[in-house]
Amino acid sequence: MKKTIKSLLALAVAAFAFTACSDIPEPEGYNSDQGDGKEVFEPTGDGGQTTPWNVAGILKASVNWNPAGTLPKGVYTKGYIKEFNTQGSAAFDPKYGNLSFYITDSKTGNSDTFYAFHCKGLGNKSFTSASDLKVGDEVVIIGDISTYNGQYQYGSNVYLYSLNGQTEGGGGGGGGGTTGNMTKKVEGTAVTFTSASVTGSDEVTVDFDQQGWADKAAATKVTLTNGTTIEFGAGENTSAPTYYSATHGVRVYAKNTITIKGSKKIAKVLLNCDSYSGTDYVGNEMMYASEADKVVTICNDNTEAKGGVQLRVKTMVITFEGEGGGGGGDQPGGGSTAVLDIDFTQGQGNWVLKDVVKPADLTFVWQQTAQYGMKASAFANSTRYATDSWLVSPAFTLTKAGTMTFSQAQRYSASGCTDLHVMYSASYTGGDIVASQWTEVTPSAWPDGTNWNFIDCTAAIPATAKYVAFRYTSTSSTAGTWEIKTVKIE
Repeated sequence: MKKTIKSLLALAVAAFAFTACSDIPEPEGYNSDQGDGKEVFEPTGDGGQTTPWNVAGILKASVNWNPAGTLPKGVYTKGYIKEFNTQGSAAFDPKYGNLSFYITDSKTGNSDTFYAFHCKGLGNKSFTSASDLKVGDEVVIIGDISTYNGQYQYGSNVYLYSLNGQTEGGGGGGGGGTTGNMTKKVEGTAVTFTSASVTGSDEVTVDFDQQGWADKAAATKVTLTNGTTIEFGAGENTSAPTYYSATHGVRVYAKNTITIKGSKKIAKVLLNCDSYSGTDYVGNEMMYASEADKVVTICNDNTEAKGGVQLRVKTMVITFEGEGGGGGGDQPGGGSTAVLDIDFTQGQGNWVLKDVVKPADLTFVWQQTAQYGMKASAFANSTRYATDSWLVSPAFTLTKAGTMTFSQAQRYSASGCTDLHVMYSASYTGGDIVASQWTEVTPSAWPDGTNWNFIDCTAAIPATAKYVAFRYTSTSSTAGTWEIKTVKIE
């Protein structure tokens, strides 16, 4: 959807304000050319196979990336080829069969662009000539993000997922697998496989470091209290998946498999993996997952039954069809005691937003995102706004004092995060926020604000508490960004 073009005078004023006071750089070209005739597009998508970013979307997402940290891998972007570019070498490389080009959201090419360096063709196969692609072709690109001369670009493991609506093979999203039917997404050390047909929020977490296996022994069958089983197989490899205490999980080698037989249909499988000496052990690019009825099979596929990148799984989060209730703990005999448990990347749930102070210039302060969970910011249009906005939980009942565990990230907040508040209330009954009804608690830690990494924190919640809330405040001089991904009280 195109935005209304602003006047040159408004652009000049915004540019001056941004230069004078902003320390949050927008990506080059992102919504900044509204006065020179460019078409400006709203950001869409989340970088997944079924909902790829558009160019405006990946540029917006890049604001939160850290060039010195771990950049996104296996992400999808859709656009039109605007032009082929050399960056010092030929646009077509016949030796390796790749092409380098810019994509844009506009069919006319008159909008912001994103660069794909050394992109392969459909199915990660080589192009045969420069004429295999042409300006105006609609493409969906998948690959890893890197930087060049200070700019983000597709720069590794990049190829076409689709060309003018045509794909090669099926599924396997994120790595070229041809037998998977679940969408794959890699973010740092997290690998997520998502069903296209099953939805749910009933989660079970399995910690493979707590199964009682001997160090360097084969990983054996795990049975959960809800009847779900997890089995490890060698596949075409002579080496079977093996538990290593040093990496707190299971090493899954090339062609090895993990088979999950659920008590009911499986909506999503999240694998939290190990990282060591700069390598994220998130499996091979060809790794895929197949879903059939209540069974999900994950294969760390590779061109050979050896080598490649190990999948070193520390924990697995299985999301089953249905809502709430939990499916059992991560150990045989375990169970969930949580009175509140939500993953905001899957939706806002029954949490409500209460804006005590929100200028008319801001459409929202808090918003739900599939990548970052619930995200609060009062920086928009190159301007900081004074706000007071609350993210409030549904009511709950504790029989004794509890602990709230939550995953958060923040940048550009006030020193000591004094503008961010974790609250509980024993007297709030819904409706308008009355600050006197709430008590602030101090979490075990705050993110240091030097990167966008999420950290897990805890806060003590008394037995009298009926609600919790995350209160975001800002001023015309300080307006940070606060992201809350998961929350659990038990």
